[in-house]
Amino acid sequence: MSHATYFHLDCPTCGRPLQIQIKLLGKPVKCRHCRASFTATGDEDLCSAEPDLDQVEELLRQADQFLAKDEASSIGSI
Repeated sequence: MSHATYFHLDCPTCGRPLQIQIKLLGKPVKCRHCRASFTATGDEDLCSAEPDLDQVEELLRQADQFLAKDEASSIGSI
């Protein structure tokens, strides 16, 4: 048994909240409240969000420290 995945979108005509299956993204759909037709679109801001470079740099620094500790502890052991 498969489970459908949904996203939430407000109807552009009546503004009521809708649950739309992911597989319908980019396709025409109808609001079940006002029967208006529109194309189901996702949140463009989520798709184009840029990574937080400070957070990325901090995570890379932590990874380097972890690898350096691991390498130092394995020196001399075979």
